[in-house]
Amino acid sequence: MYLLQLNNKMRLGHNNQGIGGEVKMSQQSLAIHEALELHELLSAKTVCLTEAKAREKLVQDPQLKALIQQDIQNSTQAVKGIQGVLSQVANMTL
Repeated sequence: MYLLQLNNKMRLGHNNQGIGGEVKMSQQSLAIHEALELHELLSAKTVCLTEAKAREKLVQDPQLKALIQQDIQNSTQAVKGIQGVLSQVANMTL
């Protein structure tokens, strides 16, 4: 549930985002399973981003190319946001 809320907030540009898509968190840590799920989400988003970048080069239709470019932008922002959360969690545990 938490990951869905976090993913939706990042996708919708919720007001908890800082510069570069970083998500501002309160001073609370994540459970181990939550951190692992974030890593899985990061891996999946990274794979989708890589595939979108590869497909963008192959697409000829301008409308489809624009959609893929928008997806690349959104995915890049989501990846940065997830990385920001994970780095904040890592800093809290040190």
